[in-house]
Amino acid sequence: MQSGVSDHFPIIVNCQQRINLHPKTCRLYTTVMEQQGFKDIVQKVWRRAIKGDAVTIIWARLKQLKVELKDLNKVMASYTTKLNKAKHRLEVIQADISRDLFNQDLSDQEKVTMLEIQKGIMVEEKVLRQNLELAG
Repeated sequence: MQSGVSDHFPIIVNCQQRINLHPKTCRLYTTVMEQQGFKDIVQKVWRRAIKGDAVTIIWARLKQLKVELKDLNKVMASYTTKLNKAKHRLEVIQADISRDLFNQDLSDQEKVTMLEIQKGIMVEEKVLRQNLELAG
């Protein structure tokens, strides 16, 4: 090699970008599976043409399914907020009923709200049970 000539090449290394080697796991709650539209989303994702070996295809489909179910998961994640709002609404309705005992509209609102609360409690219970199973 001639003197003054280097056989090294400069390289730029980006050290600030972090690669997440352990991405956040996808939790699929049974309550999400019971939601309207869940089956359609799964069928839509599973029918997409993906090339590769069997493991790659399943991995790609599950990854796409996670993205597609994000909105449905957000709806289910807000169940506690909905439940608390329904409980507060029931308190207001019952206070109004105590002032107007024969108001049929208020009575109907109370029934609807109580059913909403009952449904919310069932969802909450299922989520808590599933979390316990995952933790234990």
